[in-house]
Amino acid sequence: SALAAAADDHRPLASALIACPTPYAAAAADSRSSGNSQLPEGLESDGFLGQPRLLRAAAKAIAPGGTLLLSSNAEDVAVRMSEAALAAGFGLRPAAASSPHHSASRDALLSRRSRRWREAGGQRAVGGAWRIGASGWERGAGGRWG
Repeated sequence: SALAAAADDHRPLASALIACPTPYAAAAADSRSSGNSQLPEGLESDGFLGQPRLLRAAAKAIAPGGTLLLSSNAEDVAVRMSEAALAAGFGLRPAAASSPHHSASRDALLSRRSRRWREAGGQRAVGGAWRIGASGWERGAGGRWG
């Protein structure tokens, strides 16, 4: 992968972006029977771009103090990628100023998957390092705990 090559060449990256990966199949209540059977099975699946293995490679390739930006249009996927980035050793940086984190008009545009995630009490992608961008939920992670 490009991240492994950057780490092997000892030329660390200043930043990397993992943007809007195809989501993995949703939890049982929203399973494959209701949607795309071609979706990867889960967060750890080889077919999922935001998998923890890729985030660990990013942690090796990005220079200390560098930035990893995660973006997804599925709130549950954004939350899970963020958890995997933290487990890979990234810390969090406050998000840049953005549009309000919550609005009735934005809620009306939620996908069925994101509505079900919220209804099930899933962790919300708001506040702190989260930023709501035009393409969905974004979270900036940078640096490493030391």
